[in-house]
Amino acid sequence: MWTATYEPFVVPLEDAGTRIRPVAAEAAQPMLNFPVLRPRYLPPDTRMTEALLRVEAPPTEDDAIERGARPPDWTSANTCSYLMRFAGAGRRFRLKQFFYDWAPPACDHPPLWAGAVRPVPSVPPYVTWIGTDFMERAGATSRINRTSVEMSIAEGAYTDEEIAAIFSGLEPVDGQAARVLESQSFAKLTYWSRHDLPVVNVPYGLFRFGRSDDAERGAWASGALETPGIRQPRLDPASGFALDSTGLFGDAENREVELIFTAPPGRGREVRFILQAGDRGRIAWPPVASSHPANGETTTLNGAEAHIRFIDEAVGPWAAVFERAGTRALVMTSSAHGHDRAWFMDLLAKTDWS
Repeated sequence: MWTATYEPFVVPLEDAGTRIRPVAAEAAQPMLNFPVLRPRYLPPDTRMTEALLRVEAPPTEDDAIERGARPPDWTSANTCSYLMRFAGAGRRFRLKQFFYDWAPPACDHPPLWAGAVRPVPSVPPYVTWIGTDFMERAGATSRINRTSVEMSIAEGAYTDEEIAAIFSGLEPVDGQAARVLESQSFAKLTYWSRHDLPVVNVPYGLFRFGRSDDAERGAWASGALETPGIRQPRLDPASGFALDSTGLFGDAENREVELIFTAPPGRGREVRFILQAGDRGRIAWPPVASSHPANGETTTLNGAEAHIRFIDEAVGPWAAVFERAGTRALVMTSSAHGHDRAWFMDLLAKTDWS
């Protein structure tokens, strides 16, 4: 039974053989840290053929894991997810859902990283991105509220219109559970705040940035934390964004602060700041573009030089690197209808650094 807070469901090491199991979406929801979504629309020839729950089962310091004697489905980051497979007349695809919390979800479409993408409608106000996924398959993805949904096409082809209809029709299987999860901060939900595990080196976004130290741990807290020497910005309340969580990375000599601001619906619209004191961190100056195709420019922000990158001028996602009050900032936004150039530049111009 759901209460007003989220309590993670974790499978202990000795029960690892049961961590992937066929479970209906409604029964799986209490064991997941994101709202499970189900499509209201499928192409006429298409039916769901399989649904699998992967429960959270973090590795331990057990010697068997260190030697590599682990279950075949066990990895260094055993977060939970839900997988649905669909098949029709000569066509097959899967939908994988999870809470993306390894890093800022690169460009809102991490499975399509480093390839050209195009936006189509999703659940309003969000965007579905279509491209080629990491398995070299045609794919699509959207982050709806805080549920990342990845579509990978295993056989045949689906039109942009069909893909847009599938994603636009996604809705929670359990409205009450969705509301409970949406009331929780990122710090409360994220796998990485509950387990003492090293950060994962994955793409961050439109500027080159990464955390590759195998020994590094991050720390997340709900709301604000004191960060001496690193000034923290405040977003204009009229923007609708509020501080959700604060993360600390690096060490005392090279500290990085990560601020997550979220806005409705479902805390799914996001502005994320990574901050460091001058050169003491991993944000380079001048910044270097990442390998993902995007547009870029250098402009002036509040009288100072700023580097901007984006994928689609109407929906984002946007990224900027600049220096203000002795603090170097990397800013990243989610993509959404309404997140256009005017919105982004106004958000940065009205950010309070006092």
